[in-house]
Amino acid sequence: GPSIAGGVNALYITSDASIVGCTGGLPTNFKYVNNAVGSATAIIYNTVTATCESNLQLQFDSKLDVDGVNHKGEVIYSVDNGLNWIVLAPISNNGFDWLVNNIALPVSLNASSFLIGFQFTYDATSAVGDFPLAIDNVIITGTDTTPPVVVCPANQDVLMDTICQGAILDYTSLVNATDNCSSISNLVFLQSPAAG
Repeated sequence: GPSIAGGVNALYITSDASIVGCTGGLPTNFKYVNNAVGSATAIIYNTVTATCESNLQLQFDSKLDVDGVNHKGEVIYSVDNGLNWIVLAPISNNGFDWLVNNIALPVSLNASSFLIGFQFTYDATSAVGDFPLAIDNVIITGTDTTPPVVVCPANQDVLMDTICQGAILDYTSLVNATDNCSSISNLVFLQSPAAG
């Protein structure tokens, strides 16, 4: 699956708009941009192309230490290229430790392309000493429930010698197969009996 944030990358809010790269503040707290009035959100997201898989599962590591009301983190997704975001699940407030999260994605996202993201909501009227939303090690997995379509070759005649032995050739190149998840070059063909 896609990696949305890795290593030291994380969603981070800083109070100093002049700092390039959002590196202001201490590593264990956050403040708000320009002390603006009201609530605001920040989103990090990536595109998922799931052309064949179903039973999609999202796994990620998170670190979040907020009040969960004015300041919170959520898993979100969009099926219209980010015009509208749907909240899938809240991200647990777990202090300063990394937490492994596993979330089942909606069936409606099976075999489709969509945006998966993480939203940090914060109250811009105040500054707090909490840890902002940090996301790492994002993995999306699924299962391919559609078997390949295989067209076997026609029956092959093998000439036998005087002691009823004959050579079986490798007929796998005569097989025609397609799969909804894999190209034909990634399919493995075996025959029984084996060539020999």
